[in-house]
Amino acid sequence: MNELLACEGNNIKALNLRAKAYYNRNEILKCYIDINTALNTEPQNEHFVRFAAKLEQSYPEIGN
Repeated sequence: MNELLACEGNNIKALNLRAKAYYNRNEILKCYIDINTALNTEPQNEHFVRFAAKLEQSYPEIGN
């Protein structure tokens, strides 16, 4: 996945998978960065909008 993102940094599926993996490993900042990268590519994607909102609500320090 990291190799794919190195070539295609805006691959939505890879960003989503890696963000979920980061979240499951409690690497919240890395997760948030991937979600925001995905949102920059697809700002209307409801999944990413909800995921980002969940992270910002649960971890207010990352939204700053």
